[in-house]
Amino acid sequence: MEIKLRSAFPIFLLGFSIVTFAQTAEQRKQIVKEYDLEKLKSLENKLSKKYFSKKSIALTEARTKNWATTNINKQGNYTELVAVSEEGKPLYYTTHNAGSATTARVNRINEGGSAGLKLDGQNMVVGIWDGGPVRTTHQALTGRVIVKDGVNFSTSNESTEHGTHVSGTMIGSGVGSAQAKGLASKATLWANTFANDEAEVIAQASEGLLVSNHSYGLEIAGVPNYYMGAYIDESKEWDDIMYNAPYFQAVISAGNDRGSTQDKKGGRDLLIGNKNSKNAVVVAAVNQVSNYVGPESVVMSSFSSWGPTDDFRIKPDISAKGVGVYSLSSASDTSYKSQQGTSMTAPAVSASLLLMQQHYYEKYAAFMKAATLRALMINAADEAGDDPGPDYKFGWGLINAEKAVQTISGKGISSVMDELTLDQIRYTLVRLMQLGLSLLM
Repeated sequence: MEIKLRSAFPIFLLGFSIVTFAQTAEQRKQIVKEYDLEKLKSLENKLSKKYFSKKSIALTEARTKNWATTNINKQGNYTELVAVSEEGKPLYYTTHNAGSATTARVNRINEGGSAGLKLDGQNMVVGIWDGGPVRTTHQALTGRVIVKDGVNFSTSNESTEHGTHVSGTMIGSGVGSAQAKGLASKATLWANTFANDEAEVIAQASEGLLVSNHSYGLEIAGVPNYYMGAYIDESKEWDDIMYNAPYFQAVISAGNDRGSTQDKKGGRDLLIGNKNSKNAVVVAAVNQVSNYVGPESVVMSSFSSWGPTDDFRIKPDISAKGVGVYSLSSASDTSYKSQQGTSMTAPAVSASLLLMQQHYYEKYAAFMKAATLRALMINAADEAGDDPGPDYKFGWGLINAEKAVQTISGKGISSVMDELTLDQIRYTLVRLMQLGLSLLM
């Protein structure tokens, strides 16, 4: 009997090599053929109805209590009213502003890199949900952004500035500024604002979307204290999505609340909402790492929020560059700027995971399940932090896309990859133990 898990780190076994292209419409159909699409549609409708009900109540309260429905907070982040807390306080979604390719070692697997590969996101699709619409006409994005939720860019403001910058980190072509080239510079973007995000994510995962970026979350200033580190409804809803769409992976910024007035525990216990999901990849922000030589090479930013969760799971999951990230600006079709924050780390990881999927498909004519992708990511990560192993600051370490791709290829290191059920895992472990014993005799 097959036993399904809500979170898993599979064993891997590499197979034969097939070189082809990735993620055509037909291949997206292959991704979702194992999904229960009726169940996903039911979940989509349920979460959409819940979102609009909570939003309606919040807007009614805003009119009577003179709350702002959108705002720029003290940190300069775009915020939008989404719900009312149990205590009757407004709850806002907020963006997380505060060398990405070099730090993630993606530059080595891009075309012209030292790995001799050409992984630039060709024929791949990555999703974005953000505070506002993306400037699709920017010269570094032109022709590769599909607006999925019908919210089109009109004028540059704080919300569109954020989404455009994040998009550039993922798929910017490098036109106009080689320094602002994205990690997956030939990929296509499915663009959405964060209104009704959960339901829209389900709809697009049902179309075969593999990876999406979410550089936002609940604003910590307005939430009840018990939300910090807690597995609340929002956390579970994201797990429900990924459980029912097992090839889909959401990547979420950790937040920038260390040192804020809500930070009462020296940076710990600051993760809320979608960041406490078991299956989401939550990303911490570190300084640029130009040449990794050891854990001391990875320096934590001054703002990145730390875990762990209340049940002591490792969160954040992974680290990437989030300080001084140069990317696109929505001020014009030719403008660029630097920003910092965990908002800038999540897209680096999203693009890295997309390239891992691209390489896997080019080798084996199949995509990895999200649990496999997460296992690959954490096992390929470089050590970071003061103590060996994962921790609540850096997660499993600094993302290393080159090592992940080498693992897929089987080059340089011994790699065993397979997606198994529990009975198969037990059998495999027993055989490995028997093999080990026989070698000792």
